[in-house]
Amino acid sequence: MTTNWQPLIPVKAARTLGSTLVLASALGLSAPVTGFAQEAEAAASTATAAGPATAEEAAAAGEDSLTPAVSGGAMAKRLRIDEVVVTARKRSENLQDVPLSIKALSGDELKEIGAKTFTEYADEIPSLNFASTGEGGNRINIRGLQAPQGVGVVAYLIDDIPQQDAGSPDTELFDIENVQVLRGPQGTLYGAGAVGGAIIIRTSAPDPEAFDWAVRSSVSINEESALTTDNNVMVNIPIMRDVIGFRAVGFHRKSDGWITVREPDETNPPPLNSYNSENVVAQDANAKEVYGFRLALSFDPLDNLSFVARYSKQNSDLGAGRSESPSLTGKWGDWTMSEGGLALTKLENEYELGTLHASWDLPFAVVESITGFANNTLLTDTDIGVSLPTDAMLTTFLPIVGAVSVPDPLADIIVENGVYEIVDAAILNEYKVFNQEFRLISTGDGPFQYTLGLFYQTTDRVATAPIRGRGNFAGAADSDVFIFEDRERRAVFGEASYNFTEKFSAVLGMRYFEEDVSVLDSEGQNKEGNFDSLSPKFGLNYAVTEDILLYTVYAEGFRSGGFNTPLTDPPVNGIQESYDSDLLTSYEIGMNSQWFDQRLTFNAAIFYAAWEDLQMDLLLENDLGRTQNTVANFGEAHSAGFEWDLIALLSEAWLFKFSGSFLEAELDEDAPNPQNPDEGIPAGTRLENVPDWAFNVGVTHNYFFANNMNLTSNVSFNYSSETIGCILDPEGCAAAPRKTLNARVTLRGADANWDVALFANNITDEANETFNFTTYDTVFRDEPRTFGIRMSYKPI
Repeated sequence: MTTNWQPLIPVKAARTLGSTLVLASALGLSAPVTGFAQEAEAAASTATAAGPATAEEAAAAGEDSLTPAVSGGAMAKRLRIDEVVVTARKRSENLQDVPLSIKALSGDELKEIGAKTFTEYADEIPSLNFASTGEGGNRINIRGLQAPQGVGVVAYLIDDIPQQDAGSPDTELFDIENVQVLRGPQGTLYGAGAVGGAIIIRTSAPDPEAFDWAVRSSVSINEESALTTDNNVMVNIPIMRDVIGFRAVGFHRKSDGWITVREPDETNPPPLNSYNSENVVAQDANAKEVYGFRLALSFDPLDNLSFVARYSKQNSDLGAGRSESPSLTGKWGDWTMSEGGLALTKLENEYELGTLHASWDLPFAVVESITGFANNTLLTDTDIGVSLPTDAMLTTFLPIVGAVSVPDPLADIIVENGVYEIVDAAILNEYKVFNQEFRLISTGDGPFQYTLGLFYQTTDRVATAPIRGRGNFAGAADSDVFIFEDRERRAVFGEASYNFTEKFSAVLGMRYFEEDVSVLDSEGQNKEGNFDSLSPKFGLNYAVTEDILLYTVYAEGFRSGGFNTPLTDPPVNGIQESYDSDLLTSYEIGMNSQWFDQRLTFNAAIFYAAWEDLQMDLLLENDLGRTQNTVANFGEAHSAGFEWDLIALLSEAWLFKFSGSFLEAELDEDAPNPQNPDEGIPAGTRLENVPDWAFNVGVTHNYFFANNMNLTSNVSFNYSSETIGCILDPEGCAAAPRKTLNARVTLRGADANWDVALFANNITDEANETFNFTTYDTVFRDEPRTFGIRMSYKPI
């Protein structure tokens, strides 16, 4: 192993090798079977990996490996291929050479685990945690740093275009080159919002050298008899060989629902209207449909000049999240939801992304330009139950008692026999994001390497929220709210590495960032702010051997401040007009290593992060019982822990993976509680959606038949300990530990151009909680036990 930054792969070579190098598994194996190579190109494609040194030798080895007579030594030699190429530092590098904590999942690995959305691959990645209210409703944190409603804590990029301000849906994970998760502050290269880390998704680029196509379909059914179908197709056409390539992807996924929504079980006496949970509001309320396409065109007019244009469109029509009301499950069974809880009845996304990536190879560096836009129309429709009057309304609405509180017995009678109201909140958010970035990336083998860049982004958001009461007190809470929000961001950044010796090197990075924010609300108030930051990074690296790299990193993360706009009338209690920037300071010691002739990979990191003026997402309530998400600064907190990735080739046929993390993320000082000012939130309270322990363990077995067909079997188990969903009410929104057991068996043809997989998810049918909000009688859960079959075909 060398600590030098690897030269950027030439433009055409990177596109050609991307599907093999970057698609390698954590052991560097590029075969579709996770952890096992079975194609000759797997041995031929990695110049620095162990294995045959020439194409002829690789072909011979590949031919031998497909015969039953292959020797143990020959097979073992092929399984030592270890190259995994990542672009975390905006250049192509071997993952083991990058002094960062990174987890990369190739397109083939995503396929093997059956991942179609974020939550289906998140469990594979240590320190990546989330609370999920359903597809498109994920609150992501890395290393215990929780994303707020406002500025994100985790940068999320698709083909180098930041998405966290576009409200983008889950990317459909077909024909994906890779997913890279960078853990720890990444402010130097990825800017404000990359406090906890970054998630990078790269879609496959066109190949101008060969025609190709692929199809993949699956059908599954869960314990509630709900059917899901998923169909995908890809076509790659070399319009002008070696010069112009075109690639198109289409996808469609549809799932039946299984949740029943009933009217709230209220017992208001006459003459007030009663609600009875026997009345069904909606059947199969969580049905969903996702469909769209991606188009890409590459143009290489010169050997050192390349352009790739991409355009994608994805529509999502999502019903209620996978939720139920604990108060109704005893009477009506599982998956019964009260309309008076937080029954999300509709979530619709119309999303489009366009990018143009230009790359020009100079003798000493590569010049890159990334231009892109992301437009998204997001409609959410939520029904919330409100009891009128509430305790807080008794003084306000009964002025005859003046400052004297209503006696408790009388107050209880008034509240108990009050009016129940259903409030409809249909919120439409329209986002338009434009992004431009320029980079100058050094090449060559010299001891000094650098990445320099300029960044510019604008975000326009228009939000409208007609809120209407219905039922027996209609009109009491009606209001119309709108928000116009504009953000303009500018940054200059750089990161440099210098090798003092063959073993010892240092990394220094810096980013200067500015942001202008303007918000106009429905009350006619125009709020403006300016935020800036200088985010440094410094690291020292030591290569103990070619296979063991030790590193230390000091880095700072930064988030801009912003404004809270009241969306309820009257405003929710405790709302702050604005919130300040916060700052994270992180210290990390890590190791990337391979052992036993590259049969075992063990990467690990220990970290401590101090957070000042942290922004937290709060769900507050007004006197009418209506709620709003707001952001507030909560003083100081910290996140500390360790994470590890272990992959072991136990034999020619057995592969073992074990990854996990331990996190301690909590407040360091008492913080105010806007919902309960008298008690506050004590120091030591855990941050939201952060388990103490989380791990993933998997075993894969590979078997070759005499006719060269291949059977792969895999069993994996995911676990995460208890979390809390709301820092204002830790006991009322504590989610029990999550435990998930999955299995799959895949049969591949002798030429590896087709495969059929049987899979089972959540085999033990655990009622795992992904987000607990029992304050509003709502718990969100994982999907119940699911069985399915997936079929793929791709000519070689």
